[in-house]
Amino acid sequence: MYIHSPAEGSKVSRYDSYKQVEKSTGKEPQELKSRPPFSASLNRAWDIYGEIGECSYQELAAYSKLTGDELEWWEVKAIMRLSLFKGVTPTWPLKQQP
Repeated sequence: MYIHSPAEGSKVSRYDSYKQVEKSTGKEPQELKSRPPFSASLNRAWDIYGEIGECSYQELAAYSKLTGDELEWWEVKAIMRLSLFKGVTPTWPLKQQP
């Protein structure tokens, strides 16, 4: 994802850079203020998506079998939809939907 990738010539992700600015100045950078909201119910699916290299139904089944962590149907669907955007660089900040 764009925000978690390093800027050109940097080894630190944009997100980590913005968080460091926030820590140093005590003010949240505009780039973090304008980020889209993230529902707490999606945290588990997001974490699993980050752990899995290749997103396929077979990979998700193997993940569940190895970890004993049974995925809900909607989590599988969310992870598979996220996988469509792997490697895509979005424009930032994201444009708000009307």
